[in-house]
Amino acid sequence: MPSPVDKVMQFVERELAKNPTISNEALFEGAKKINRAVAKLSPRQFHAKYPLQVKRRNGSARKAKKGKRRARAKASARPRATRRAPAAREGNAEGVRRVLMRFAKDLTEADSQAETIDVLARLDRYVADIMKAARR
Repeated sequence: MPSPVDKVMQFVERELAKNPTISNEALFEGAKKINRAVAKLSPRQFHAKYPLQVKRRNGSARKAKKGKRRARAKASARPRATRRAPAAREGNAEGVRRVLMRFAKDLTEADSQAETIDVLARLDRYVADIMKAARR
């Protein structure tokens, strides 16, 4: 024997099958007659629990059919013109590499912590040199 919740769900399914544009209030009133516990729900809660779920279940089959039709239509249509991404600038990879190697050499040659900090303090110069090399 179906539970009261199942009975309400079946009622909502039947009513929506008969009249898909039926109002939430009409469904709510009919559901209250089937199960008194439904009366404790707000109209919004009722809609979320029953009619919305039925509509989602029934709507997913229709959407799948529409999707197939659209896919066929797209396949048969001529391809659309698309924007091309701007070509990436090559830059001077060798120049950038030279600056990075100079930075690495200076960093490894630093014997003390103070010398390492001095190399890192010149980081802005290395960045400027990299930007110049990349523009060439």
